[in-house]
Amino acid sequence: MVQHVGFTIIDSYTNEEVIARCCFGLECIMYITNLLDADLHRKRFNESFTGAVSRLLDTGGPSVNVRQFSSRKFTSEHFILQAISEGFMLKQLRDLKVKKATGLDGIPARFLRDNGAVIALTVTFLVNLSLSTGSVPKEWKKARIVPLYKSGGQENMDNYRPISILPLLSKILEKVVNFQLQQ
Repeated sequence: MVQHVGFTIIDSYTNEEVIARCCFGLECIMYITNLLDADLHRKRFNESFTGAVSRLLDTGGPSVNVRQFSSRKFTSEHFILQAISEGFMLKQLRDLKVKKATGLDGIPARFLRDNGAVIALTVTFLVNLSLSTGSVPKEWKKARIVPLYKSGGQENMDNYRPISILPLLSKILEKVVNFQLQQ
């Protein structure tokens, strides 16, 4: 196991894929494709991306007061997330864009959208359970990290940014929470 600032390399599948765990506990597979020396580039991407995480953590990040967005669901010092209905979930499933990238769970958007009427009750139960317990299923926290080229020289790691491809069910949960925060 190799330890880097921000990421711990757990294992590797192939020369192009490495399993990593970031400092927040998020497990991911980092993909390095179309590169001649995948091992060297994997290390360079890891150092570049973890350096960015370290710099962000050092700044402390911006302080956000959630109350500025909504005040109706606050009681004392707590925000209350409400259970969602099966109808709300069905709408979320039907509104999925089928071209969305598939996460590590391997469940494509088309499957979720096309089978929404059948799976809406189960997915509603899972999302409501997550909302009521305040925990997110472990598998929903795993992401594929893909380096996305921005511009400039392709040999410079600063010209790439990491994107995380999460499972679509975690994105739906995120939409539910965001919707309630905006109310």
